[in-house]
Amino acid sequence: MEFASNSIESNGRVVPGISGKNCFGRAKLDMVEDKLGRLKGLTQAGQQVWFYTDHHSDIPLLELCSHPVAVNPTTRLKDWASNYLWARIVRWNSRTVTTLKGTQVKSVDDH
Repeated sequence: MEFASNSIESNGRVVPGISGKNCFGRAKLDMVEDKLGRLKGLTQAGQQVWFYTDHHSDIPLLELCSHPVAVNPTTRLKDWASNYLWARIVRWNSRTVTTLKGTQVKSVDDH
């Protein structure tokens, strides 16, 4: 399931702007919970909730997930994830995925 801001299209092209709510920060958490229900309740009931993000504005959502993953994180997100017991920090580019925290896999090269 994906949650994102919706782009505006005009004459078959994407143009500057957002259609509807900006899926950012608390608004993203609200969108997720509108679709899935309360995340805290899901994780307390034993559901496995994964969330991947690169931006610290998503920390409120990450805090409610059983598997928070910071991918190529901002400095603020990396600092949060470094101190959050079960968060994972992952760096990836087109050739390599490196786990900095959270699993035993250190590097996976796809070539």
